[in-house]
Amino acid sequence: AKEYARKGISLLDASTRWTNHYELSLDLHSTLAELGECTGDFQQSSAQVNDIIKHARSPHDQLRAYSATIETLLAQSQLQEALDTGFNVLNLLGHKFPRKPNPLVVLVEFMKTKRVASRMTNEAILNLPVTDDNHTVA
Repeated sequence: AKEYARKGISLLDASTRWTNHYELSLDLHSTLAELGECTGDFQQSSAQVNDIIKHARSPHDQLRAYSATIETLLAQSQLQEALDTGFNVLNLLGHKFPRKPNPLVVLVEFMKTKRVASRMTNEAILNLPVTDDNHTVA
């Protein structure tokens, strides 16, 4: 799979691949970043991630790259860096999360969620509409 992704990238003109073939370039580079992480080729993964971040048109287009980055950091037991990256990505997407949440706030929010969920049957939960908001899905 890595060879196919590499070959696909090599067949695209380096000077125009991101402008003339954006979706294909994004997919091939994202695939190569993920495969680099899976095979332990962290330098390859990092190079692809950097290229994606440089050329991506939106934070949403960077998600696969950031996911590969987080997985790479976890594979190298760099837990704090993985967590920091995750918080930064959420922030890029417009979701603010406190780094050190107040335990009382967490408890109150948990209780609210538990109260709402306790009023619903499993069937009612399963029948809730699927969101189509890309930022929420991400």
